Amino acid sequence: MYYDYSFCSDITPYIKELNLLDSIISSREFNVIGAKSCAFTFSLLKNRKANLFFDHDKYFLMYAAFSTQKSEFLQSVNCFDSFDKQMLDFCVTNYSEKSPWNTAIYFYLMNYFSIPLDSSDGPWYDNLDFIKLKKHLISLSLFSESKIECFYKENKKNNFINVYEFPIEDKFEKDSIIITHKHYDDLELIFEDKLKIYGV
Repeated sequence: MYYDYSFCSDITPYIKELNLLDSIISSREFNVIGAKSCAFTFSLLKNRKANLFFDHDKYFLMYAAFSTQKSEFLQSVNCFDSFDKQMLDFCVTNYSEKSPWNTAIYFYLMNYFSIPLDSSDGPWYDNLDFIKLKKHLISLSLFSESKIECFYKENKKNNFINVYEFPIEDKFEKDSIIITHKHYDDLELIFEDKLKIYGV
């Protein structure tokens, strides 16, 4: 079972990938190593829990704000009801906010409006749909934040299955699933459509 939405990504074109991941992740708890936007793993949390291990501070701040102060986080995002993609371009090149809270809000919006999965720097949709954003925030308001636990620059201390979404490094632990655009000769290809899914 999975949600038909994700945290800050449009996963509707990837239903085949979601169906497969839902069928092969049988455990009720799993790890996300090198967590970023967690486009697929967030959707899989309808009847599961995820331990998110972050190396990137902005992604950690975004998820930490949501998981610890969900109502306030969603209200802050919801305040942005009109701007154009020039503001997003400006944020990519000039943003130097020192407030962790503001960083989490802006970074969420940059991820949400970025067309590629797992991206915060565009390209953006030509018409930013704020009505769709508000509907999405309503869905997130119903999500139980107890289904995620966030860790920053910590090593995992359990034996749950590991998931890597669009990994930067090519080192993977045993009992892992990798979701990527990349090709790996030395890994077992489980599925290939819009994306590749490997097993270790």
